[in-house]
Amino acid sequence: MRASFMIAGEGIGTENIENACLIDVAPTLAAIMGAKLPDAQGRDLLK
Repeated sequence: MRASFMIAGEGIGTENIENACLIDVAPTLAAIMGAKLPDAQGRDLLK
């Protein structure tokens, strides 16, 4: 299943990120907010 994830704001680039999964959304948002999700399976898409 494919889905779109769009985010905008200070420090957010304009590049496309390939091979992102739904499980990557929580770690990405947590990193933006300065939180940590040590047990999350996904990855920070902005790194």
